[in-house]
Amino acid sequence: GAPAAARLLDLSAAADGTAKLGPDLVEILGAFGSTPLRAKLLEALRDLDFPWRPAAARGLAAHPVEEDRALLLTLLEDPLAAVRAAALDGLRALGGEGELSALRARLADEDDRVRRRAAALLADRGERS
Repeated sequence: GAPAAARLLDLSAAADGTAKLGPDLVEILGAFGSTPLRAKLLEALRDLDFPWRPAAARGLAAHPVEEDRALLLTLLEDPLAAVRAAALDGLRALGGEGELSALRARLADEDDRVRRRAAALLADRGERS
Protein backbone atom coordinates (compact mmCIF):
# COMPACT_ATOMS: atom_id res chain seq x y z
CA GLY A 1 0.00 0.00 0.00
CA ALA A 2 0.95 3.63 0.44
CA PRO A 3 3.65 3.02 3.09
CA ALA A 4 5.40 0.52 0.82
CA ALA A 5 5.18 2.89 -2.14
CA ALA A 6 6.66 5.71 -0.07
CA ARG A 7 9.49 3.45 1.12
CA LEU A 8 10.28 2.31 -2.43
CA LEU A 9 10.32 5.91 -3.59
CA ASP A 10 12.73 6.80 -0.79
CA LEU A 11 14.99 3.85 -1.59
CA SER A 12 15.05 4.66 -5.30
CA ALA A 13 15.76 8.38 -4.83
CA ALA A 14 19.54 8.09 -5.20
CA ALA A 15 21.12 8.03 -8.65
CA ASP A 16 21.57 4.24 -8.54
CA GLY A 17 18.79 3.62 -6.03
CA THR A 18 16.38 1.96 -8.44
CA ALA A 19 19.05 -0.54 -9.49
CA LYS A 20 19.77 -1.36 -5.84
CA LEU A 21 16.13 -2.39 -5.38
CA GLY A 22 16.79 -5.57 -7.34
CA PRO A 23 14.66 -7.17 -10.06
CA ASP A 24 11.74 -8.28 -7.90
CA LEU A 25 11.06 -4.82 -6.49
CA VAL A 26 11.68 -3.11 -9.83
CA GLU A 27 9.06 -5.35 -11.39
CA ILE A 28 6.36 -4.26 -8.95
CA LEU A 29 6.96 -0.51 -9.20
CA GLY A 30 4.05 -0.11 -11.62
CA ALA A 31 1.62 -2.01 -9.39
CA PHE A 32 1.23 0.78 -6.84
CA GLY A 33 -0.54 3.27 -9.08
CA SER A 34 2.00 5.87 -7.96
CA THR A 35 3.01 8.41 -10.59
CA PRO A 36 6.54 8.87 -9.17
CA LEU A 37 7.14 5.10 -8.97
CA ARG A 38 5.81 4.64 -12.49
CA ALA A 39 8.23 7.35 -13.64
CA LYS A 40 11.08 5.40 -11.99
CA LEU A 41 9.94 2.25 -13.80
CA LEU A 42 9.85 3.99 -17.19
CA GLU A 43 13.20 5.66 -16.56
CA ALA A 44 14.75 2.29 -15.75
CA LEU A 45 13.26 0.71 -18.84
CA ARG A 46 14.56 3.44 -21.15
CA ASP A 47 18.10 3.19 -19.73
CA LEU A 48 19.87 0.57 -21.84
CA ASP A 49 22.50 0.15 -19.12
CA PHE A 50 19.97 -0.50 -16.33
CA PRO A 51 20.67 -3.99 -14.96
CA TRP A 52 17.03 -5.04 -14.43
CA ARG A 53 15.43 -3.95 -17.71
CA PRO A 54 13.58 -7.26 -18.23
CA ALA A 55 12.01 -6.87 -14.77
CA ALA A 56 11.05 -3.28 -15.59
CA ALA A 57 9.52 -4.45 -18.87
CA ARG A 58 7.51 -7.14 -17.08
CA GLY A 59 6.33 -4.53 -14.59
CA LEU A 60 5.17 -2.25 -17.39
CA ALA A 61 3.49 -5.16 -19.19
CA ALA A 62 1.56 -6.11 -16.06
CA HIS A 63 0.09 -2.61 -15.65
CA PRO A 64 0.13 -0.81 -19.01
CA VAL A 65 -1.89 2.27 -19.87
CA GLU A 66 -2.80 3.38 -23.37
CA GLU A 67 0.00 5.96 -23.36
CA ASP A 68 2.48 3.06 -23.16
CA ARG A 69 1.48 1.62 -26.54
CA ALA A 70 4.16 3.50 -28.50
CA LEU A 71 6.86 2.54 -26.00
CA LEU A 72 5.77 -1.10 -26.09
CA LEU A 73 5.99 -1.09 -29.89
CA THR A 74 9.48 0.37 -29.65
CA LEU A 75 10.45 -2.33 -27.17
CA LEU A 76 9.60 -4.99 -29.75
CA GLU A 77 12.99 -4.09 -31.29
CA ASP A 78 14.93 -4.25 -28.01
CA PRO A 79 18.20 -6.19 -28.00
CA LEU A 80 17.00 -8.28 -25.03
CA ALA A 81 14.55 -11.06 -25.85
CA ALA A 82 13.01 -10.90 -22.37
CA VAL A 83 12.15 -7.24 -22.97
CA ARG A 84 10.65 -8.02 -26.40
CA ALA A 85 8.55 -10.81 -24.88
CA ALA A 86 7.31 -8.52 -22.11
CA ALA A 87 6.42 -5.86 -24.68
CA LEU A 88 4.16 -8.39 -26.39
CA ASP A 89 2.54 -9.18 -23.04
CA GLY A 90 1.92 -5.47 -22.53
CA LEU A 91 0.32 -5.12 -25.96
CA ARG A 92 -1.89 -8.11 -25.19
CA ALA A 93 -2.99 -6.46 -21.94
CA LEU A 94 -3.83 -3.24 -23.77
CA GLY A 95 -5.87 -5.03 -26.41
CA GLY A 96 -6.77 -3.42 -29.69
CA GLU A 97 -6.67 -4.38 -33.31
CA GLY A 98 -3.61 -2.60 -34.72
CA GLU A 99 0.10 -3.34 -34.82
CA LEU A 100 -0.32 -6.38 -37.06
CA SER A 101 2.78 -5.70 -39.15
CA ALA A 102 4.92 -5.21 -36.03
CA LEU A 103 3.55 -8.44 -34.58
CA ARG A 104 4.12 -10.35 -37.83
CA ALA A 105 7.75 -9.18 -37.83
CA ARG A 106 8.23 -10.86 -34.42
CA LEU A 107 7.35 -14.23 -35.96
CA ALA A 108 10.92 -14.24 -37.30
CA ASP A 109 12.43 -13.37 -33.92
CA GLU A 110 15.48 -15.37 -32.87
CA ASP A 111 13.90 -16.18 -29.50
CA ASP A 112 11.13 -18.75 -29.30
CA ARG A 113 9.40 -17.00 -26.38
CA VAL A 114 8.95 -13.93 -28.53
CA ARG A 115 7.79 -15.92 -31.56
CA ARG A 116 5.21 -17.85 -29.53
CA ARG A 117 3.83 -14.71 -27.87
CA ALA A 118 3.63 -12.91 -31.23
CA ALA A 119 1.81 -15.87 -32.80
CA ALA A 120 -0.66 -16.08 -29.92
CA LEU A 121 -1.34 -12.36 -30.03
CA LEU A 122 -1.85 -12.44 -33.79
CA ALA A 123 -4.28 -15.34 -33.35
CA ASP A 124 -6.17 -13.35 -30.72
CA ARG A 125 -6.49 -10.54 -33.25
CA GLY A 126 -7.94 -12.82 -35.91
CA GLU A 127 -4.70 -13.61 -37.77
CA ARG A 128 -4.90 -17.38 -37.45
CA SER A 129 -2.71 -18.26 -40.45
